[in-house]
Amino acid sequence: RLVIASRSQMAQPGLRVAAMPAHPLQAGPAQLLAIAPARLLSDIAPLLQARQAEGLSARAVDVADIYAHYSDGVTDPLAIRAFLRDAVAQLGTEYLLLVGGDSYDYFDRLGLGSISDVPTTYGRTHAVVNHAPLDHAYADLDDDGQLDLAVGRLPVRTSSELRMLVDKILTPNTSTEHTAVFAAERANAAEGSDYAAEVEALIAALDPAWQAGAQRIYLDDYPTGAAGVAAARNDLRAAINAGRRVVGYYGHGAPTLWSREQLLQAAQLNSLLGNPAGAAPVVTEFGCWGGYFVAPEFNTMSHAWMNAGQRGAVAMFAASGLTEHASDRVMAATLLPALTQPGIRLGDALRQSKQQLQDQAPEFADVIDGLTLFGDPSMTVQ
Repeated sequence: RLVIASRSQMAQPGLRVAAMPAHPLQAGPAQLLAIAPARLLSDIAPLLQARQAEGLSARAVDVADIYAHYSDGVTDPLAIRAFLRDAVAQLGTEYLLLVGGDSYDYFDRLGLGSISDVPTTYGRTHAVVNHAPLDHAYADLDDDGQLDLAVGRLPVRTSSELRMLVDKILTPNTSTEHTAVFAAERANAAEGSDYAAEVEALIAALDPAWQAGAQRIYLDDYPTGAAGVAAARNDLRAAINAGRRVVGYYGHGAPTLWSREQLLQAAQLNSLLGNPAGAAPVVTEFGCWGGYFVAPEFNTMSHAWMNAGQRGAVAMFAASGLTEHASDRVMAATLLPALTQPGIRLGDALRQSKQQLQDQAPEFADVIDGLTLFGDPSMTVQ
């Protein structure tokens, strides 16, 4: 049937097509690419401007724009991976900075104010860990074992945290060069472990200047019991607060503590740390769970170290799951020499170390996939 009517008599649709945001690939090259929620884009700008001044092309992308073009607006880490494959090919991207925290409680079902700004991926890293948070999947974009990007995350939840962290990253480090302090778990004969001896071997493999500047805080050198642990903690605090370029821990760990004897707890860090502006170290933790950044109930060691204002760490390497002692040993022996090379960027040190282990010993997935960089991957130690 044919109906003839004037325009004014025609029914008008109640919906209209939403405007599509510009494609995130359109704004030009980005050797350093930051992915952030809209509310944090302005706060990350000073860091990107500083890297541009150093000669890197750098820009930020709203994570919602990625979803709009790669997953029809649905929040999906696979959309981020698809975008990154295009960014590597078309924008020359080498460094990826994920800006914002994450939580496995995406929809705040627990009512704790859970925030998932830039979602991670999850995967198996150990016989008993099937669901570890893995930013590593954004480094190996086609699962061929060849790392395409150097990846880091800033585990912030608020604009204030991000502004303070960016300011800390951009503040020149005035600590004495080639200085480090290494803490180690107490030896355990039943396990056949001698952590202090292994740290000594790690130090001996470093450049002589770093060997000379290395301080030791070994629990073996302190009495067992609360008083001995407190003395070790005070010595570690004094070393950190005096200014060190690198702070390392080697031994047992949990999401919120270092060592079975609780040498250091996440809840203690805010009151313990007093390192001045310009003396924020890079922290390396070779132990379990310190980088489990998706827990909605508590702050992990990585949150506590990174989000302490000008105090605490400027960057941190920590595992997002359970790790084996042998895995920590080989990763530490690979990463520490790389990390202390003059002028190397943090992300490149981790990328090189992971690639070396992937090529030579791919069975160490607990550290190859699970070791996470919290910080700017384009930053240098020295």
